[in-house]
Amino acid sequence: MVMHHEDAPDHIELFDHVVAQAIAGEHSTFLLPGNDVASTSFTLDVPSDAPITNVHLSVEPSVQPTQTGFTWNSNAIWSASTAVHNGTFGSDDVLTGDGGGTLWDFNTNAGGWTFSNSYSARVTSPACGFNGSSGGSLRTYAGSTYATSPVIDFSGVSAMPFHAWVHEGRSGCGETPDGGEDLQFQYKTASGTWTTFNTFSGGGSQTSNFQYMTNLPPAALHTNSQVRIHQTSGSSTCCDYWFVDDVHFATPPSADWTSPTIGFGASDFQKVNAGPWAPLYLDAAVPAGGELNWTILDGITNQPIEGFHGSGAGWIPTNALDWTQHTSIKVHFYLEPAPDGRMASIYSLSGDGLYASQFQQDPTELGWTLGGNAYYAPFAPEHPNTPPSVNGSDGDTLLSPWLSTSGAVASAMVTAEYSDANISIRYAENEPWAQISEPFSVNLAQAEGTTGRIQVQFSTDYSLATSNGSTNITNITTPEWSVSGLELGLMAGLQPATPSIDFEGDGNLEWGGSDARVGSWGMQDRFENGQTSMAVNPGLSGYATGKAWVPVTDLSSFSFSAVSYNGNLDGVLLRVGNDEIANWSLNGSAYLALDSNQLNLFTTTLASQTSTVGALGTSFAEVTFETTGTGNVTLGGLAIPYATGTSIDAGSDSSFVLALNTIRFGLTPSNGLHEITVPFSSSTPGGLHVAVEGMNTSSAVQMVGTEMLIDDPVLTPSQRWQTMNTTYNLYGSSASLARLDVTDGRTTGTWLLPMSGSTPVGIGSFDYIELHPDSPLVVIENALETTISITFRIEPSWDDAEQLRAT
Repeated sequence: MVMHHEDAPDHIELFDHVVAQAIAGEHSTFLLPGNDVASTSFTLDVPSDAPITNVHLSVEPSVQPTQTGFTWNSNAIWSASTAVHNGTFGSDDVLTGDGGGTLWDFNTNAGGWTFSNSYSARVTSPACGFNGSSGGSLRTYAGSTYATSPVIDFSGVSAMPFHAWVHEGRSGCGETPDGGEDLQFQYKTASGTWTTFNTFSGGGSQTSNFQYMTNLPPAALHTNSQVRIHQTSGSSTCCDYWFVDDVHFATPPSADWTSPTIGFGASDFQKVNAGPWAPLYLDAAVPAGGELNWTILDGITNQPIEGFHGSGAGWIPTNALDWTQHTSIKVHFYLEPAPDGRMASIYSLSGDGLYASQFQQDPTELGWTLGGNAYYAPFAPEHPNTPPSVNGSDGDTLLSPWLSTSGAVASAMVTAEYSDANISIRYAENEPWAQISEPFSVNLAQAEGTTGRIQVQFSTDYSLATSNGSTNITNITTPEWSVSGLELGLMAGLQPATPSIDFEGDGNLEWGGSDARVGSWGMQDRFENGQTSMAVNPGLSGYATGKAWVPVTDLSSFSFSAVSYNGNLDGVLLRVGNDEIANWSLNGSAYLALDSNQLNLFTTTLASQTSTVGALGTSFAEVTFETTGTGNVTLGGLAIPYATGTSIDAGSDSSFVLALNTIRFGLTPSNGLHEITVPFSSSTPGGLHVAVEGMNTSSAVQMVGTEMLIDDPVLTPSQRWQTMNTTYNLYGSSASLARLDVTDGRTTGTWLLPMSGSTPVGIGSFDYIELHPDSPLVVIENALETTISITFRIEPSWDDAEQLRAT
């Protein structure tokens, strides 16, 4: 072990002997890298010839923006080269599947089929198709002829059933073909050649109608797939009839699509910044009897992530993903048709803080509120160019659902497809509406603690009113407004967890640190286990509980997700003590957020709690999550923003000021100032806002020199007495107390020694330091100069320390 002491700076003659005060109000906002790496971004400038006597700093968390938002709503996305299709396709910027396949019944027209000569055609007379006495069919006769289907893109399709109804000519339906007058089904290969995959032979006894079914081979499935019907020969126009009807590419009863990657890497298709995942929002319409299931895959392994699966449109709880473990993801959609063959239509997938809706289903079923006589106009096939919309007139309103944040709020944005409407926003139920112009964006980095939700309202634009030549308000006319789409964003970022200051890097914090259960400062994102997720498994009992600490303050938002696997999640209940706050009935994994009434109840109930824990300027109370169901349930994505901040008000005998003065030794002055780096750090990335409220220095004390006597390396350092001599110049004052601090980086002992000869006072691990029994303190005064000598030795418990620091 080696004992170190701090070297004094060069002697500096003082020209004034007054207390100098730093100008209050200086401030700085900077980012912390996380992983407990100290930042060098914040410095204090103090006179190099005067020790610091006190410091007053105010410290608040600040957000490091990460989310920027994205929306997938175009064929370019659905048909991306890195997407995987199986029976799905993008059409008119909508992703869907052909659940009923492609059917040609020829009842109204030829459906795009072409014919090589007059020997083949679509006919309704004779009526010899599947419908018998009515409808149409394809007819071949007389001689060699071809009927060829339109081109269909079967690229990416792994299997394709082919069905057709075949009727050989007979009495009433032409004349029966003879031997050699055959009918063939052929497919075209990718190289353009035709291959026969079935032959119906002419001749022999008359046969009954035949329903032919097979699977087209892989060679038939490509970008320009076609089939054709070929009659090989015939004798004349009187004879040799074949009829074909209900030609059907019977797409498999399911289809699926796997998205390109979404992730933090440069090679990911949709790049997002590293940070907590936000939930995804799926805007889709599912026909009655159809199915739309989603699964989240790891973008690197392509394997499903446990619990991240569900069905239908709405929120996908990707905010529960561990962003340090899953840096890239994919979304897999599985579609099954309704009884009429229609499949789900996916209009958009939005995420990274963004919510997008095109009103493809009744918005009141999705949390929207129509006020007055506002009405929903769904898509009408007879008006294919008119999208679904919500419409209203004078006094009518349309309110969006509340959008809750998934992290510390950094910004908000609004874009809309609308006409003749006013757009307003608010961030809380009791706030007035603020009218905006679209497109709208705002930086909320200074309000991250008080902003957690956003809502949009569409209403009548009275600036468009016409008076019809009268000032009577009853004669004022406003045009009908219409809204057909909205993108609403509340983008978030990172705030630091467990911020701290450790001047010596020895683990003895001069400020900060926190309980791991508090999570990010200003954004509670941890559960009772100190992690961003927590297993709350109902198992065989059907019931389980988990806990978290929630800030006792006015809450602006509260959201989290529950993911279920190896069973089913039936419900989640949130309570404070015995008071129920919310109770959600579920059927599997879900993203959950408190509504306005629940938030008010939550805030009131928390305020009545008497058992709280304080951390970095905020009190926290315990809340309980109860899960019911079977199997495994994981809670994650907890997001509770709250306003907070604290002060560092450190006096001359505080560890903070002592450390500040200690680390000045050896600094080179610049223009008479020491630039002292305050090493703020945190366990996770985020920002801090620090203001210097006040700082005092004193020119009445000047250190001249210091030395350690009997500082010899020995096998057992505790056997030797150490004497630390320090010389000061004192101006206009006298010393009354000496302080000795010894630390090994983990443990610190302190002795306060009154110069009056009174009994020394020990602080901390003072019992690790033995003061000399006869002369622990010697003071020699010579005019301005005062030399203080403290003699001590360490206890054997410190013999194995690699080094000790004495000040």
